[in-house]
Amino acid sequence: MKRSGFEGAVGSNTSGLYDPAGVLQNVVVQNGVATSGTLTNYKGVVRNHVETSEDDLKTVGWKNELKLGEWSTSLDTTWSKATKLSARYETTADLPGNANPLDTISRTGFSGGNFTDVAWRTGLNYSDRAVAQLTDVNGWSGTATNILPQAGYLAQPYVEDTLKAIRLNAKRPVEWGPMSAVQFGYNFTDREKARSGEEGRLEILGGAQFAAQTMPGTGTAVAGTTGIPIVSWNPSGSLGTVHQLATNINADILTKFRDVKETVQTAYLMGDLNGELFGFKYRGNVGSQFVHTKQTGGGYNSGSCTGETADACPAVRVVDSVSYWDVLPSLNLSFDLKNDQVLRMGLAQVLSRPNLDDLRGGIGFGVNTGVTNPFISGGGGNPALKPFKAKAFDLSYEKYFAKKGYVSAAVFYKKLDTFILRTPSEYDFAPWTTSTTPLPTTGDFAGSTVGVLNRPENGNGGSIKGYELAVNIPLNMASDWLDGFGIVANHSFTSSAIDIPALGFGNVQTSAQSIPLPGLSRKVSNLRVYYEKYGFQIAAAARKRSDFLGQSPDFSDTLQYTFMKGETIVDFQLSYVIQSGFAKGLSVFAQANNWNNAPYQEYTNSSDSITRRVDYGRTYRFGANYKF
Repeated sequence: MKRSGFEGAVGSNTSGLYDPAGVLQNVVVQNGVATSGTLTNYKGVVRNHVETSEDDLKTVGWKNELKLGEWSTSLDTTWSKATKLSARYETTADLPGNANPLDTISRTGFSGGNFTDVAWRTGLNYSDRAVAQLTDVNGWSGTATNILPQAGYLAQPYVEDTLKAIRLNAKRPVEWGPMSAVQFGYNFTDREKARSGEEGRLEILGGAQFAAQTMPGTGTAVAGTTGIPIVSWNPSGSLGTVHQLATNINADILTKFRDVKETVQTAYLMGDLNGELFGFKYRGNVGSQFVHTKQTGGGYNSGSCTGETADACPAVRVVDSVSYWDVLPSLNLSFDLKNDQVLRMGLAQVLSRPNLDDLRGGIGFGVNTGVTNPFISGGGGNPALKPFKAKAFDLSYEKYFAKKGYVSAAVFYKKLDTFILRTPSEYDFAPWTTSTTPLPTTGDFAGSTVGVLNRPENGNGGSIKGYELAVNIPLNMASDWLDGFGIVANHSFTSSAIDIPALGFGNVQTSAQSIPLPGLSRKVSNLRVYYEKYGFQIAAAARKRSDFLGQSPDFSDTLQYTFMKGETIVDFQLSYVIQSGFAKGLSVFAQANNWNNAPYQEYTNSSDSITRRVDYGRTYRFGANYKF
């Protein structure tokens, strides 16, 4: 994924050692909003970012089934290993930090929220490679007495994920009242995931303070919605030809190095049900799972950094583990209401495991000096994190007709016993400080080791509830001429809420509040129109979802909560299966995903004020399958 953009400090702000404070002139104010104006002493920065990855996946599995009298038994084993080597290049371009003259930038047409409609004008031409050169523009690293050139940044994380699993199962028929069969088994999974790699400042080859190099290529782009033309290139592979890497070691980087192990053992017992109740036949199952989990998270604690070298940023290797039991009973019943009608009901205690990365050990921390009363703040993982757990109830009604047709309506409710949310909380960092650890020197918390830690935590209380409507209509019900054509549609409405506790610590003041569960849209609709006949399968599908609260990585790859704008995505699919002759069993297909090129968009306060937009474009797939 490649992105190009433009940035710079406005007003009287600065953005680095080489960036003087700008002077705002010719300002026009209407209704308290500066609708237009010109900023002098401006230093713009052209940014070109690219993210790439190389993935490798190996999987081996073996399944064996054995009949022992009335018992049907099976053994299923799996081993898999996935690796991912990523690279995130960020490069900066403009005149070198000591160059003159500085630029001017002006804007017109601003009304307070119409960011995409503002007209921007610059004095320099940032699409000219003689102006926008690869260099350290603003002096973003080091201090006035210890300059560290930074013409960009490079992160190269390496992730290795290994899974081993064994599943044993035995089943036999019985005649115990409504119970027609019984089965039991054991499931063992062991997963290990580790992240390593290196990252740091990009310097122009040679490492000179004001070194600059002409950007390769001839590409240009437009910076977001500003209308400002800028130079563009793909910096992948520039290490060693344009740039050199100055490896950084700091608290933020050290907390990314981690290793996690999760071992889950599950014993289960289930009975199949067949019977009659109130004159209606039913079938289903009842049972329970007994789950033991042991999880271990390793990492580094670092809060005594006075620089960005191994000597100036000592780290302590930490490992923490926890184990616990969960009992998960369940009951599922399906009633035959006759006339091709079915009523389904489910009751269960369910869980959803945390993201493995959130189980990492180690925290990184430092003094937050950007507030009136400086205090220690930090972040990290939580090896003691427990899963999402909920009591779930589901009820659905289904009516079938014309072989493939049906209509259904369902309601669902989940009472959350626990959930997971990254949230700030008061924390005493004393166990991880030393005599050299920087502490606040002014304000109410001078010399204090008590501060705020932001990490995944378990919360209590909340709910998920809603309904879903679905219909599948074969159009040959209307006319034989439409045989093979059909429409599938569904719509769901989900309301969710979790309770966030209040935090009152110094400058960090948050009140207790209820927020939607991250990742869930309130409304989701799907529509699919298809033709399936004579070996052909042709379909067009659209999915629409409303805005939702999600997570997006920031500049340091740390996930942050943000609002994500709803989208409508249109896909097409065409396939054909040869049904006779020497090529019988051969199928070919073509797919077009995101045909309408729907963008990914983020916002903070208003969906009309987009803070990030990514156009992923269309994806095409072509292939063939052969079934022996």
